[in-house]
Amino acid sequence: MNWSWAVLTKYSLEDIDFETPGLWGVSEIDGAIEILDTHGQVALHLSVLKRTKTDALSESEAQLLVENFASNNGLVPEASINSKMQASEARAIGQFRPIRPAKETPLHWLVGCVVWPNKAIRASYCTDSLNTENIKLATAVIDSIRIRSL
Repeated sequence: MNWSWAVLTKYSLEDIDFETPGLWGVSEIDGAIEILDTHGQVALHLSVLKRTKTDALSESEAQLLVENFASNNGLVPEASINSKMQASEARAIGQFRPIRPAKETPLHWLVGCVVWPNKAIRASYCTDSLNTENIKLATAVIDSIRIRSL
């Protein structure tokens, strides 16, 4: 899936690059990256994880990280998790909802992971409104995540 915007901004976190629509704000908070859309409705968080395993990557590794994050946050999948293995990386992304919706818990979640031999990026997006355009944009940011060198 390829996305393009009239204005595109590129960012770097350690040796990892990602793209956002040009007017979205990006800030670092407690060692993670927070990305907000122009209206403050989309909150996408990126965290760098260190991979301590020494064995080869598998397609299921990214999916397991997504599932563990969802489980630890009381979320269940709304559909199957999309995972794929390409070159030296494993990717997974899925949409989730809370098991027990509560006033302080967002109703819609998108969780993704990209895993390389020595690190991973975990991305989580949450919102109370099911805005398909924002979900597409958050997905595009996650899809744009790349590592500069292994």
